[in-house]
Amino acid sequence: EFCAQLNKDERTWFFLGCQGPDIFYHSQRTAPYGIYYGGLLHRSQFGSFVIHLLEALSKFPIHAPEMLFALGFASHGWLDTITHPYVIYHAGWYDPKKPETKNLQYAHTFLERILDTLYWEEQTYTPVTAFEQSAFLIPSCFLDQIQDGKTPGTYGKTVSDLSYLEIEHFDTLCDALIQAFTKTYHERFLKFSQSKTRIRNAFHDAFYVFVKSDPSRIKALPIEQKKLPIPDAGKAMLVPPNPDRTVDWQNCAHRSWYNPCNTEQSYSASWIELLEKARAKNTTMFTGIYAWYNKQKQSLQKNELSRNLFPPGTLNVGDEAGKQKTPHCAKPLPVWTELERFLLENY
Repeated sequence: EFCAQLNKDERTWFFLGCQGPDIFYHSQRTAPYGIYYGGLLHRSQFGSFVIHLLEALSKFPIHAPEMLFALGFASHGWLDTITHPYVIYHAGWYDPKKPETKNLQYAHTFLERILDTLYWEEQTYTPVTAFEQSAFLIPSCFLDQIQDGKTPGTYGKTVSDLSYLEIEHFDTLCDALIQAFTKTYHERFLKFSQSKTRIRNAFHDAFYVFVKSDPSRIKALPIEQKKLPIPDAGKAMLVPPNPDRTVDWQNCAHRSWYNPCNTEQSYSASWIELLEKARAKNTTMFTGIYAWYNKQKQSLQKNELSRNLFPPGTLNVGDEAGKQKTPHCAKPLPVWTELERFLLENY
C-alpha cells in the first residue's frame, strides 16, 4: 500500500533501502571497503541506528529520496529478525574446523535466492527471469549512466571514477549514514578512516552486483556466455529459475523446526507466514514513524512509541532479548544439490 503511493523513481529509492545492511556486504571489489559496516549493523543496535538515521533526515519530506531510503532500510530489520532463524536452521553453516561442512559455505545465500524465486513467481505469476532487478534497485540517476557506459563501462571490472555518484541526494544520504553510525557505534565505527569513501564504494559495488545478477540480463546473454564456468560463490548470488519443486523449501507442510541457538524454541511456521509476520511488524513500525514524523515534538530516541517499533537487538540469530548467539542446531535442506545442478543455461 505504501509503495502504491510512490512513483517509479521514489519506489526505487525505497527498494534500494530495503536491501538494508546487505548493501555493505557487497563491498568487496572497490577499496577501501565497507564490508565491516554490514557486520556491525547485523550484530547489534540496528534499531538505534535506524532511529539516528531517521532523525538525521527528518527535515526532508517523507517522499524525498533520502527518507524513502531510510524507511526501506528500517524495514530490513524485522525481515532479518523474523526469517534468519528459519534460513540458518534450513541452510546450516560452514565451520572451517569441520571440513565436512564445506558444502554449506554458500547455503545461506543460495537458500534465500531459492525462496526469492518461489515468492516472486507466486506473487507475480511470471518467471523470475522477467525480474528487471537493476531497474528495480538502482535509482535512474545512477542506472542511466551505468547503462550509457559513462562510468562503470562494461561493469566488468572495478573503476576508480565514481563521479556518477556525486548527486545531492546521495551525498546527503552518505552524511546521514555517517552520523547514524557514529552516534550508534562510536569507536567501533570510527576506528576505520575514510568512512565516506567506504560507504560510496559499498554502493558502487552493490550496484555492480545488482547488474551482474539481474535475472533479466542473464536471460538475454548469448548462449556462449551462459556456458562459461561460474564459481559456487558467484552462483549462490543468482536466483535459480527452476528450483526443484519436490523439495518443500517454504515449509508448506508446516514441519517443526527450531531456533538454531535454542532447541527449546520450536516453530512450524511456513516461509510465507514468516514474511507476513514481518510485513505486520513493518506496518506497525511505519505507522509509528509517521506519527513521530508528523509531530516531531521530541526525538524518536526518547519517544515512548518507538520503544517496540524496531528489532530489539541482533539481526542474526540470538536469544529472545536480541543478544547474538552462536547457532548449534540445523537440519539443512538440499541446498548444495540445488547449487550443483544450477546452470546459467537454465535461464
